[in-house]
Amino acid sequence: MPQDFLLTLLKVPYFSLSMRSVSLHGCTQKWEKPYLARMEVFTYFASLHMRASAWSLGYCLILACGAARASPPVKNWFHDPFIQVRNRIASCPVPLGPFATEAEMKQQAHSRIERGTSCWLAKQCAKPNAYMYDADIAADLRRRFAQSRRFANASLWLTVQRRFVYVEGCVRSRNAAAGIEAFIKRTPDVQLVIANITVGSGKPNYAVMPER
Repeated sequence: MPQDFLLTLLKVPYFSLSMRSVSLHGCTQKWEKPYLARMEVFTYFASLHMRASAWSLGYCLILACGAARASPPVKNWFHDPFIQVRNRIASCPVPLGPFATEAEMKQQAHSRIERGTSCWLAKQCAKPNAYMYDADIAADLRRRFAQSRRFANASLWLTVQRRFVYVEGCVRSRNAAAGIEAFIKRTPDVQLVIANITVGSGKPNYAVMPER
């Protein structure tokens, strides 16, 4: 309890030995002895202080719990190409794609260096790092989808990482998904296509972008 609050309570006036009354918030109470009056007043104000402290503590705990439940922000730390090539199904959840938290980014940093250069060390890439192909692959894919009417009844996003293309999104039927991997694989320099496509707009089988 703060010292100034205690000093304020100690200034409550003494009462004479005769019957006196003290009014607190419209309620009148009688005491026969002065020390009883002071103790009752002290107890009353102390209880108010304790209640206020309890409410403050509870409010702080609510704020702390809310902050703990909040998802950490995500970001495309490595600027991997992430493009939407079809948008017919509006209710299709947006994939997480290359977005990650800062902690996840730090975990990925070292492995990306090894994976990027392993292609060149194995003499499978003309460029010294496989990630250097990604921007051109994404540009070719964007152009090819724009020039084609295939897979029009779908919502599709593409993520390009070290010559791998991840296609995620929704299609109306399983037949509509047929041929997507083959279509993307024909793009120059694409090494592998990984498709995670949901039929309809139900629960996706890929990680989704957190709500903002």
